[in-house]
Amino acid sequence: MPRAVLALALCLVYDGVVFVGHPLLLRGRRAAGGWLRPTSGPPAERAANLLFAVACALDIAGPCLVLAGRLRPLPLPRRLRTCAAAAGMVVSGANLVVAVGAQRSMGRAWRTGVAGTEGEQLVTSGAFRVVRNPVYVSLLGSCVGQSLVLATAMTPAALATCLGALELQTRAVEEPALLAAHPEAFRRYAARVGRFAPGIGRLRDLNRGSGSAGSVPRG
Repeated sequence: MPRAVLALALCLVYDGVVFVGHPLLLRGRRAAGGWLRPTSGPPAERAANLLFAVACALDIAGPCLVLAGRLRPLPLPRRLRTCAAAAGMVVSGANLVVAVGAQRSMGRAWRTGVAGTEGEQLVTSGAFRVVRNPVYVSLLGSCVGQSLVLATAMTPAALATCLGALELQTRAVEEPALLAAHPEAFRRYAARVGRFAPGIGRLRDLNRGSGSAGSVPRG
């Protein structure tokens, strides 16, 4: 199978399972659906949604342009290409499992955006014991896996745009909402658990602020 076809398939399978198939299964256990309108949130959330859409477009466009003969993969020795493709499949599969497991841990709390502070649940079980945003980590990991299968000149832009979207969404939208909904509980949780990696991006000062976004670490 050509690497471009495999990379495109990995991208579509991840997106289809995490953002369509599994949410449909979860929706049967929810009083409301898991999708929120991408234009219904505050400006920061709309900007994050736009960046995420651009990242998805870049992820899909890379393999498509290679298949169309408009873009060349980065040159690598044949043996290295084979090893990288195998590693990419493993990484993509593992991150798909992480995403589905994290969504199941969230259950009724899972959604694509922030619905309002009164409805934001704080989930700390499962993969959330390791990092505060396991679904986002798995999304970045899936992008890395696809890049291992097929790296092009567009790959760095896709990864950087995806990371920027997730950073904006977590720092400017979701963490302030959780702080407002669960001031003390979220501070305690965020002091123990990192944002995207264990021990990194923790809330250091439990006594600073009174639930404002300013008490979330920006580094």
